[in-house]
Amino acid sequence: MTSANVLILIHIAAMAVLTLYEILILFEPVDEMYSNKDTSAQDKRRIALLIIWLGLMILFFYGEYRKDRAEWTISDKPYAVEHIVALGDSNMINGTVYMRRGYIDEDLWYQYMVKVDGGGFVANKVRSDSAVLYYSDGDYRVEWYEKHRGWLWFTSDANYYKIYIPEGTIVDDFTVDLK
Repeated sequence: MTSANVLILIHIAAMAVLTLYEILILFEPVDEMYSNKDTSAQDKRRIALLIIWLGLMILFFYGEYRKDRAEWTISDKPYAVEHIVALGDSNMINGTVYMRRGYIDEDLWYQYMVKVDGGGFVANKVRSDSAVLYYSDGDYRVEWYEKHRGWLWFTSDANYYKIYIPEGTIVDDFTVDLK
């Protein structure tokens, strides 16, 4: 677990504890709230905790906003390389329906086969929206890169792929069917 993840967990835990405390204060009976003679000290403490809670909530939402708008930084060297022997694209359909509600999602994936030690083959797939295809003269492979973006301790990591394929693999085909 990275230090950024620990800071996010501390941030969320502080918001949760302060939220529960504020909810308990809201449901405290009025006669018990003001039965103590020193209500000004209690009110100041409650207002201070409310301000801290609001500040943490604003920081959390602003941090997520800034993180989502930050530029991706992509590493220069791949952290994994797979030499491929076959490549194809296909639409993967998945979803869930429960009691007349649900979703169906269709994504384009690149599926490929990798030759492993011992003469066997292993299938793998990557999402097409996180991959770029390049023509190559011989060394057909999939390179795995990490990309990162963030602001303060709000961070996001994802994989990015470069797929090197033979010249002429991509077929240009334009048709309009007005039936």
